[in-house]
Amino acid sequence: MPEALKLTVKDFKSDQEVRWCPGCGDYAILAAVQSFMPELNIPRERIVFVSDRSGQYRLWLYDPKNDTTTALTEVADAAVVAAHWSADGRSVLAVRHDEKGRRLIEIDVASRRERVVSGPDENVLLGTYAAAPDEYLFVVGKSGKDNELVLVSHPGQSDESRRVLETGISSVQVDAAGKAVYYTATVGRGLSRIDLVSGEKRFLTDTVTSFSTTAWRTVDGKIWYLAGVGDNLATLHELDPATGSDRVLRELHLSLQDLNFSVTPDRKALILTPVGVENTDVGILSLEPVSGA
Repeated sequence: MPEALKLTVKDFKSDQEVRWCPGCGDYAILAAVQSFMPELNIPRERIVFVSDRSGQYRLWLYDPKNDTTTALTEVADAAVVAAHWSADGRSVLAVRHDEKGRRLIEIDVASRRERVVSGPDENVLLGTYAAAPDEYLFVVGKSGKDNELVLVSHPGQSDESRRVLETGISSVQVDAAGKAVYYTATVGRGLSRIDLVSGEKRFLTDTVTSFSTTAWRTVDGKIWYLAGVGDNLATLHELDPATGSDRVLRELHLSLQDLNFSVTPDRKALILTPVGVENTDVGILSLEPVSGA
């Protein structure tokens, strides 16, 4: 388990004035973010947000030493989404969507330099770091059963190698320590596993489906997934791929509207992000009868 950092709310506060547009939640949103950030037990310099504050989805990095926020990506007319940190925290992998299509890019945090990991003709739907250094996994093609899950080693170099692992991928997660890939397919039910060393493919369970694209995560070689989403009681399960055992870790007395969640490094908390309508303002209408109605 990571060592507790003993961060407090003050570590995430700034002496800069914060201005909000009318009706956008005012300081309650900022206070809520500042209050839960210490609980993540993540060094401040390793926290990055995806934001559309400029009208585009871009990556922004917060520097606690200088108390400043700077953009990691600054290309106009391009959306940068689905960010993944490298294990050493030195780079970020993300999908850039612009007029040229969807490409997988890697950004060196210190220098802000970017390199394109995917091929020039590849349309990347999603991507992540694989188990070995300079090794990547991404899904290319069109949405649906015709896309491909590709394992790429040393992209752009003379010893580059590419291997198609599977087709028709809906979502994918990597267990770096176990050198394995877990995925759901776009057609049919179930969660499967691919051994990156032997190439062996194994079906695990039909409990996690392609409809649960973000409702599951690999955590220390296990699968954590949410069940009962949409009800007033959701449950967090842990599935052990080695034994097939499935146990309930926690009951969540919440009505979740979104399947997405993350797990803190100390494994003590979940981060849930409900999705509502675009404008979350609350208003009151006074209804009056119309003459003759």
